[in-house]
Amino acid sequence: MNSLIDLGFNEPLNITTVAPNIQVFIGGQTIPVLFALSNGNQRATITPALGLAPNAQYTVTVGAGVADLGGVTLGRRMRLAA
Repeated sequence: MNSLIDLGFNEPLNITTVAPNIQVFIGGQTIPVLFALSNGNQRATITPALGLAPNAQYTVTVGAGVADLGGVTLGRRMRLAA
């Protein structure tokens, strides 16, 4: 099982806006994660501290405050199921 979650963006991200604005939940509880940017800061890789549990439903919330290097924010919160 892949224990990473990859999110792709069309602009390079400001790394200081990633951790405060992206959260991962399982069963409504926030889980601790680590972040790494790659692909010219256009890919955010999320690694859950305890790995991903098989057959579990995860929700990733990307907050409106995620910004690119020019300071332009996403503008709205997004929720993704994984």
